[in-house]
Amino acid sequence: MPSCANDNRLDRDVEGIGSQNARSAVVLFSRVPIPGRTKTRLHSILSPEECAALHEAMALDLAEKLAALGNPLVLRYSDEWRNLADGEEARDAFIERMRRAAASAASFAALPQEGGNLGERMANAMLDTFRQGASGCILLGSDLPNIMADDIRLAESALASSDAVFGPSADGGFWLIGLRSPFSKLFEGKHYGTGSVLTEALTVCRAFGLKVALLREAFDVDVPEDYYRLCNHVNEHDSRLGARTVDAVCNLMSVTAAGGHSD
Repeated sequence: MPSCANDNRLDRDVEGIGSQNARSAVVLFSRVPIPGRTKTRLHSILSPEECAALHEAMALDLAEKLAALGNPLVLRYSDEWRNLADGEEARDAFIERMRRAAASAASFAALPQEGGNLGERMANAMLDTFRQGASGCILLGSDLPNIMADDIRLAESALASSDAVFGPSADGGFWLIGLRSPFSKLFEGKHYGTGSVLTEALTVCRAFGLKVALLREAFDVDVPEDYYRLCNHVNEHDSRLGARTVDAVCNLMSVTAAGGHSD
């Protein structure tokens, strides 16, 4: 997918990956939070604007947590902003907010995702990261409310003695994948969004003799059941949640208690 004209300005810190090559680079996949094009499977319970606000809160909180690692951080954003009159402006504003949230990162780069399906985009992002000189690559999504920097530290430690590391998700997929070297076959032919993704990935790893490590199970926020689970974590004062996410959910619960969502 060709990048737009001013993407080079946004990519100006990408050389930091190579300069920090003793550490694994962390790649954060995220949508640009545009109402109507973000978290659409939550539209039955939240308005498009509420979905976009929740997504951004989770993404900013996670960027801030990841920055504390001291690893190079790469934001890979998807293309829902394209073909919109103010799409580039929305993209640039989101990237700048993410950059500020990740201010303490060793380096920060913002690059477009490239490829057709999710597997291609992940494979391309990881391959490009290794080409930049990273000693390892850890990739995760941006809608993981109770992930902490220590979870990523464990992933990086696991790569010292394993070829691949996965963070299992509650839906049968994985919330994180880490590799010590490029392995594009891992992403071929997977049915992302189904409960067989992790099983399929582990089967491929076994077939090629890769040593695998597993992290703790976590959840992302895609469907109403995930959102209600997040609400429970907020009500239980889960200390792993970021402040922006807690505020967003509390605001949403207040609106719901008042009789509906803000259409």
